[in-house]
Amino acid sequence: MKRATAAYLVVYETIKERIINGQYPVDSLLPPEPMLEKLFGISRTTVRRAIEMLSREGYVSAKQGIGTVVLDYKTMQNLNTISSFTETQMQNGHEVSLRSIDIGIRTAADEPEMASIFGLSGDARLARIMRVSCADGTPIATIRNYLPYDMVQGIETYASRIQSLYQLLREQYFINIEMARDHITARAADAKEAAQLDVPVGMPLLCVKRIAYVRNKPACVDILAIRSDMYGYNVSLYDN
Repeated sequence: MKRATAAYLVVYETIKERIINGQYPVDSLLPPEPMLEKLFGISRTTVRRAIEMLSREGYVSAKQGIGTVVLDYKTMQNLNTISSFTETQMQNGHEVSLRSIDIGIRTAADEPEMASIFGLSGDARLARIMRVSCADGTPIATIRNYLPYDMVQGIETYASRIQSLYQLLREQYFINIEMARDHITARAADAKEAAQLDVPVGMPLLCVKRIAYVRNKPACVDILAIRSDMYGYNVSLYDN
């Protein structure tokens, strides 16, 4: 016998599909809870459970005194999962490309801040990857990645093939990121960033410094400057 789908999942899937196909456009309000109760023939508790799931995934946001607003889910990254910037863009349906990429080998002495994070010194080597990431042909972020070179020897030979760094680490070096800490700030674009991202000098940027860990040890540092008009973050918080 086929098992019946839980009512809240039916509501969740239906509203999600309507958001994706544009029936509920970005920045519009979902129908109020009483209307959804009547529309689906369910209880308010069931409605709220479905809306909570949509909120956790970045499709909607409840605004006190306003209602439930539909978000631009295609440019929203969920902070409760570990994925690279590029992977997030691809998962959200964007065609990702690189405007430029440079992979260089640095020493601990060249990069003292990074060396300190990785516990390296002297002539110990670091791989530094620099690129401009585009979504659907539009430059959206500058990205710098640092890794201990001993972990990724030969990575410079992949310069023409790198799209998602985390995917490359998994497939070529068998490195799986297990945990990450992000520090997120905002600042104005300087002249170099403005030129790289095709934005005016002073444009607000989201700045992310991520330290990614494998077996509780720093394995990669990601530094991003992202156009704030094309990107956002979604995070779920729970009361313990």
